[in-house]
Amino acid sequence: MCIRDGGNTGRILPERAGRARDHGSPQGLRREPARSLQDRPADLSTVIEITASDEYLFLLHQDSRMTVCQFRTGMTKTRCDDPLPYHMVMTGQTDAEVTVPPAQFTQLQITQPPEPSLYILDVSGAAVYHFSHKLNMKQQFRADPQDPWLPEDTVSAFVVTPGRRIILAYANRLYFATLP
Repeated sequence: MCIRDGGNTGRILPERAGRARDHGSPQGLRREPARSLQDRPADLSTVIEITASDEYLFLLHQDSRMTVCQFRTGMTKTRCDDPLPYHMVMTGQTDAEVTVPPAQFTQLQITQPPEPSLYILDVSGAAVYHFSHKLNMKQQFRADPQDPWLPEDTVSAFVVTPGRRIILAYANRLYFATLP
């Protein structure tokens, strides 16, 4: 598969489990693209969702683990952490690795500055987790389970709008709230 972005062409090479890129001409690639993922290919067979910022590529796996790859223009290799653990920093304490039990992450959304963030949908807990790009947990958004208006259906999708609203889809209904 080829993806064209401006004058740059990228090829996704499934047989190599990597991504190659080249600054090719509009007429096509001028040479074999250089690999941009690390020498040891990541296992992409269990990836269910991908999102990216200008500097990071986030790969969500079926088992809710996250592979995070850092890449920038001019880098010869992309550095990937697989898995990159989720972290939580409590006020007055040091950084601690956390397990998000028993989360079933299914969807990602990235937001850009002024507060670059990663939002992850947990369908098993009907929650949206808010992380920094380094996977430091900032907040968790969850409806009150005692709320009589909360549907019994499983949440199936979400989006965070540029105006800082979160919209959740439950079966044939949409619910929204303003983020703090």
